[in-house]
Amino acid sequence: MERFYVGHKHSTMTVFKHNDTPTTESHGQRFNSVTGPFKTKRGATWFSKYSSGNPHCYNVAQAEKLAVKYPD
Repeated sequence: MERFYVGHKHSTMTVFKHNDTPTTESHGQRFNSVTGPFKTKRGATWFSKYSSGNPHCYNVAQAEKLAVKYPD
């Protein structure tokens, strides 16, 4: 089952889907780190846009809740 993740590379965050848990071997060339899995694309997108510097959004569960409360 494909799940949503957010890949981090320098100051850029990219939403992507993957069937398995991303590893250094599978995604190490594209990203420095990965956050996820997210339950929804909305949560992953919200995290990638608004989590940087946001004291209310430190993890996946908070991003999912905030994405529902403050839709884009």
